[in-house]
Amino acid sequence: MDEFWGKRLLPSRKGTRWDQVLFVLVAYRLLAPGSEWRLHREWYERSALADLLGADAALCDIHTLYRCHDRLLEHKRAVFDHLVDRWRDLFNVSFDVLLYDLTSTYFECDPPPADDAKRRFGHSRDRRSDCVQVVIALVVTPEGLPLAYEVLAGNTADNTTLRDFLARIEGQYGRAQRIWAMDRGIPTEAVLKEMRESDPPVHYQDGELYVYAQSRDRVAKERAIRRRKLKRLCARLKQLSLMTLTREALLMKLGAARQKAPSAWRLVAVELTEKEATFRYRLRRDKLRQARRREGRYLLRTNLTETDPAKLWHFYLQLVAVEEAFKNLKGDLAIRPIFHQLDRRIEAHIFIAFLAYCLHVTLNRRLHPLAPGLTPRSVIEKFAAVQMLDVHIPTTDGRELVLTRYTQPEPALTLLLDKLALDLPAQPPPKITAQPLLSHRPVVQT
Repeated sequence: MDEFWGKRLLPSRKGTRWDQVLFVLVAYRLLAPGSEWRLHREWYERSALADLLGADAALCDIHTLYRCHDRLLEHKRAVFDHLVDRWRDLFNVSFDVLLYDLTSTYFECDPPPADDAKRRFGHSRDRRSDCVQVVIALVVTPEGLPLAYEVLAGNTADNTTLRDFLARIEGQYGRAQRIWAMDRGIPTEAVLKEMRESDPPVHYQDGELYVYAQSRDRVAKERAIRRRKLKRLCARLKQLSLMTLTREALLMKLGAARQKAPSAWRLVAVELTEKEATFRYRLRRDKLRQARRREGRYLLRTNLTETDPAKLWHFYLQLVAVEEAFKNLKGDLAIRPIFHQLDRRIEAHIFIAFLAYCLHVTLNRRLHPLAPGLTPRSVIEKFAAVQMLDVHIPTTDGRELVLTRYTQPEPALTLLLDKLALDLPAQPPPKITAQPLLSHRPVVQT
């Protein structure tokens, strides 16, 4: 990416290296994500980036960081095109199967006054319906390699997003017989009809073949999740039944329990006593039997009528790659919290997180055949053991020799570097002060 951004983010007339500013922003999001203010006040000085880049603290001035955000979005389309070539060169991937899904990220702030702002109330996948949010639509390959994304208004309905994304992907990568896998709430009947009638037809897995799939592993997994949530809910209800509360306090605590476990709540009938702060609860066995019959069982809809049903089930399981991408964006890369108020800064913040995720998934793909037990985060923590320090050596003529050196890696890290075919940079050249240091004579008070 250095060569890509070096051609597009040219230095300013004052000498600001915008490509280096972006490098710091992306590295910060990958290594120790937080606010731009923390990067400016604390993290940059504690890191070795100043020595590695040959730049001073002005590179991370808070206003410089914000101005860099304003220069990024015009290159978003070029980044998507660049990624296709890089994924093909690095990992020899094909783009015959694409995975599409949406998520949301929220803001703990008041709604914006402008009607056209993207921060809006909507269906929150983070269970924060009290906060405004934006919706993020993402397209990845089955290997989890991201191809494109879009930031949408927080009140955007899922079934209104697919048509524009199909057109965008065809415009960027040309028409082809691609297979799209997505959840059932995303496509509409009108969009599915357009996909079937396009030339060449766009295959989808969401027609006119229905495949009933049952997975023993999924049955065991979903049943264990349901039992765990139901057990916690019943324990909480028993705890509340023994408390001495006002009716209003009881209603609030029951509402909190319902919000914490909505799927388990549907399996329990709660009956409040009129005008008293007591309640009774029982297991809804009919709902439990219905839930048991559905666990680990799926109905897939597709227009790949000549494809082996087992392969269709495999396509559906690959949707976990999108879920993993969202998990990394919200977890390891901490896309939240977002403190920006302007839409263009919000989108630039998400764009930087997207670039950091590209590095994250690249490291993950390189680790997979070499050290499958290691995650990108664990590798980053291993590299954190390498420190950079300054060694000050006085000379005979009163000057000072400064040697900036990084510590030698431990044997385990040396082996990892060798497996990844990575070399540490050369040690920086020594520096020497130009003038003799002033001697500090002791002051004797009389």
